[in-house]
Amino acid sequence: DGTDEIAEKYADIVASGGKVNNARNSGARAATGEVFVFIDADSVPNFGVIPKIESIVTEKIVGTCSAVPSSKTIKARITVSLQNLARRTRLIRGMSNLFFCHASLFRKYNITYNEKRNLGEHHEHIWRARKKAGARYVYLNIPACYQFAVDRYERVGYFKTFRFWTRFFWTVYIMRRDP
Repeated sequence: DGTDEIAEKYADIVASGGKVNNARNSGARAATGEVFVFIDADSVPNFGVIPKIESIVTEKIVGTCSAVPSSKTIKARITVSLQNLARRTRLIRGMSNLFFCHASLFRKYNITYNEKRNLGEHHEHIWRARKKAGARYVYLNIPACYQFAVDRYERVGYFKTFRFWTRFFWTVYIMRRDP
């Protein structure tokens, strides 16, 4: 779908192939910078966001920021606004298409992504970073930090997607179990 070509225009290192968490870990191993920003293929960071992220990330920081939907429908705006509220209030730490952290979590503390996990990977990464390294979660409250494609919501249906993530939230966050 052209993802690699687009990413190569903007990123210093593009890791691809295999499962997403394998690519994240490969990118982290190859990276030389101090701040890692992971963004999903269906999202685009807005202009000026990366320098803002770099300015606030210090050792033991993990976090995310606010999203805007790619669609201007009422359903899309309400859905993404509720997701932003959940992240901002720390009800959910990790349900995001853009995630950032300090390189020390990978290099010094060896906190990598679980390559067997397909869902909740940011949540698990944040949880392990907090437990193992004493990391702190930060929600960067920048209006429209990144644009989030809502195609999946529109294809599957907002209600079905909401129901899926509600079950996932209940299982992982409330019951404290793997999905």
